[in-house]
Amino acid sequence: MCPAVYIFEDMDGFSDADLADVAQSLTDLRRERISRFRFSLDRRLSAVAELLLRYGCGLTDGQPLPWISFASRGKPFFADNPSLHFNLSHCREAVACVVADCPVGIDVECFDSCDGQLARAVFSEAELNRLEIADAATAEGGECQFQKSGFAELWTRKEAFLKFTGEGLADDIAALGEPEGRASVFSWSYGKGYSCSVCLPQGVAADKTALEPIFLSKKELFSTLR
Repeated sequence: MCPAVYIFEDMDGFSDADLADVAQSLTDLRRERISRFRFSLDRRLSAVAELLLRYGCGLTDGQPLPWISFASRGKPFFADNPSLHFNLSHCREAVACVVADCPVGIDVECFDSCDGQLARAVFSEAELNRLEIADAATAEGGECQFQKSGFAELWTRKEAFLKFTGEGLADDIAALGEPEGRASVFSWSYGKGYSCSVCLPQGVAADKTALEPIFLSKKELFSTLR
């Protein structure tokens, strides 16, 4: 199947009552994870992640998800259908999912504030130059002058690549450059205040127009359960 990216961003429209309605249709693994969250938003984001995955897998009428297992470094996969790949991510503004017949990684992050010290810790010199940080802003405690969306996009590109490889967060993330020749990363930034990046094997998609995310409504999320 061609890679497909799905996003749900109407978290205000997905209520605690909606979570209660779908809870019994979620996997045991998801319900156990939800039970550990203290805050309502975290519980709702987690539930939406599984509903997005159900939609991406084409499930209807309450069909169960394939059994999910985890690789040694935590990347999830379908144990009974390893040729169907997926990845999930969420921030407070949105939940994102990618499904494909090849390894994939996805990350979504809000445009949060950052300081120069954080930027130096996570970005290479080339990336810092790309973001055009002023010398004064790179001093300890200084605020970054680049757009928050630029920071979020670069961060999600790194995370998507690490999730694609299954290696997880690198010890020296600043040394991790663009995955040229190893994979392709495509990014989008949205007005609600978040960036999303998807990583695929080199050559799977010609450009990001072929991967343009599909935004789902709550009705579409619920359609997989009935």
